Amino acid sequence: MYKFLFKDSAEVFNPIARQKIAEKIYFHQKHWKPLTEYFGNTLFAQPGMEHMYLFGDGLYVLQDRNDINQEVQEILDTEFSELIYTPVLETIKEMFGIGVNEVSYYEDLPLPGFHIYRGSLRGNDIGLTTTRPYHTDDNLRFYKPEADRNNIYSFAIPIILPECGACLDWLGDAPDYFSHNYELGVMSMWHGMVKHRLGAKPPAEGDRITLQGHVYVNANDGILKVYF
Repeated sequence: MYKFLFKDSAEVFNPIARQKIAEKIYFHQKHWKPLTEYFGNTLFAQPGMEHMYLFGDGLYVLQDRNDINQEVQEILDTEFSELIYTPVLETIKEMFGIGVNEVSYYEDLPLPGFHIYRGSLRGNDIGLTTTRPYHTDDNLRFYKPEADRNNIYSFAIPIILPECGACLDWLGDAPDYFSHNYELGVMSMWHGMVKHRLGAKPPAEGDRITLQGHVYVNANDGILKVYF
């Protein structure tokens, strides 16, 4: 099974698919939850973060499984399954290559969901500067204690980007530093233990919406499990 630090897929969602996805996301705007409403979330506790939302619940902002909004999970499952989740599973299987026997979602954890940044919410005006902390994505261990953090991967697929674009900063071996620009409809995937952060961009009008998720790789049986 192929492993990597960072990799881009071919296009997952073409412009027509992205338009359909965006329409559904905006239709369900009442179910967007501001990041500031997640108790104990410190990763996004910066000025301006009240304009950042999640549609779906990421493990990294939850206290426990009881905080998962099951109504939202039902909406995502019933209305986005064919449009989003089927091609996402297929793409993940292709990215890991030979040796993958199954790719599926954890039944007891949230489905991949959306990060939504409204308006001109980038740049130094809201603290998205070089001082923004790097982090890793190992929250799965709080829900699956048997999980090996070295087998966790993360991914993002831009659905809508502002004119300034969007990027991910990540650290290699010191002092190497990288900034990766996202492409609309393309899955960017990186190893979850790579230190990374939301990259800074100058202020620009327009929303930024990305589908976000994680993959746990069980190399022993070739089973990949996907979650938010």
